[in-house]
Amino acid sequence: MTVTITIDYSPINDGRDHINVYSQGQTNLGRLLSNFARAPFTCEDGRFESVEGYWYWLSVVDKHKREVLRTLHGHEAKKVGKSLLTDTFGPGVPTFKLKICKAIRAKLEANGIDKMLTASDLPLVHYYVYGGKKVEAGYSWIMVFLERLRAKYKDQLDE
Repeated sequence: MTVTITIDYSPINDGRDHINVYSQGQTNLGRLLSNFARAPFTCEDGRFESVEGYWYWLSVVDKHKREVLRTLHGHEAKKVGKSLLTDTFGPGVPTFKLKICKAIRAKLEANGIDKMLTASDLPLVHYYVYGGKKVEAGYSWIMVFLERLRAKYKDQLDE
């Protein structure tokens, strides 16, 4: 039997007892780990300015229209990406998650964020703050991936 312990982290403690992976988080690391961050990387599908742009690039069916997403980051990537959606490849497809995880790793390593992540021991969580209220963001698989990647980076330091 697996027991899951959930800790209810407070936004006022972002950076003290956890890192909120959020574009408007309180820490530089949390903002850089966000898919919204402008942190250029190259992956199997080419060069992108952000993981958010890549996320929508993967999700948009029209191969010509989606090319603009390579150059976008932040809210603009989300806004344009959503406007181009007709049908989605999307997060429910295992290859989608694999491609996003590879892109996140490429982003971290291309921008030195991997070293920042390795230097931190605080748990990574993902939530939004709207009007002072915390809203769970979902996508826990990304936090699991980031935690595993951090552990792998730390193991490499010990070798």
